[in-house]
Amino acid sequence: MEESEKLEFYKENGFVILRNLLSDDEVSHYKNLMNNVFPELIENCVEGGESVFSWAISDGVRKRKEFWPLIWNSNVLNKVKSFLGDDIKFCVHSDLHYNLTQKAFEDDNPQKISGWHRDSRFRGHYLVRDGWLDRIRNQDYKTMFDESKHPVALARLGIYLNSHEEHQTPLFMIPGSHLPERSTKYAIERAFWYKFIANIRALLVGDNRARSFPYIRSKPHPFCLPAKPYKAYLNAGDAVLFDVRMIHGIGHRKGDRCNIFMDYGLENPHTYDQVTYYMKERKDLNYLQETPTELKKKLKEKNLLLEGWRTFNGSPMTGRMSLKPEQHVLDYYK
Repeated sequence: MEESEKLEFYKENGFVILRNLLSDDEVSHYKNLMNNVFPELIENCVEGGESVFSWAISDGVRKRKEFWPLIWNSNVLNKVKSFLGDDIKFCVHSDLHYNLTQKAFEDDNPQKISGWHRDSRFRGHYLVRDGWLDRIRNQDYKTMFDESKHPVALARLGIYLNSHEEHQTPLFMIPGSHLPERSTKYAIERAFWYKFIANIRALLVGDNRARSFPYIRSKPHPFCLPAKPYKAYLNAGDAVLFDVRMIHGIGHRKGDRCNIFMDYGLENPHTYDQVTYYMKERKDLNYLQETPTELKKKLKEKNLLLEGWRTFNGSPMTGRMSLKPEQHVLDYYK
């Protein structure tokens, strides 16, 4: 696939697979770093020759100096810039994951995945509501991400350090789920899919989790067929770049699986909102309130330092997952 075709694919589907983003030596290097975060615990958490230890570090890339070079890795930046633009910044939201999957997930049938989500403030199914019934219920809002002035040029890069053969954990992504026009807009449409069709689906699959399978239109038209999940098999050194609004889920892990996640985006209100959400509202994740001085200096040198978010108080989407936030959340933006 040509670069121009990949860009169009990304815009249309909300994700793109980047094969061999890291070299074999880089994969080995970062895998060793992951294994040495909690070495004494990993050694003592083995059953049947397989690691049963798992951990996640929110804001892990900023917190662990040894991972900093990955932020400005030349191949990483060149690839991400080709989809988001040359003026991207490192956008704080990062994670280190070691064997982090939920046992409730199953690998071969996306209808049995209960953990579908977006990596944004709004994690549920809907990006648009504008029907008459919603207005009567006082829940009328047109879009959660207004792009009339600023595009949502914000993506998450997930880098894989183990091959699919090791962990047998596919990544499921719903194409087009980042686009507001693919979101269910009308209450009648939502009721049809989530009350009627969902019950039939659960009966056929034999699993109640199918009731919560996201309905995302395959086309902008109401009541059109739902988009089929894309099942990605990623190997060591591969990565997936996806719009933070895209709905995804993962299968059940059967072996070691290490991942590094980083956000990149353009400096605009959508990016600022994403950063302030994690920095100000998600206190439970313990993000560093100040970027380490040495890292800040390097980011400035590389023209990757995101500035302006600290003075941003015009969030169009305050509240953890709601447009009607509690007062203590609104106070963050005064």
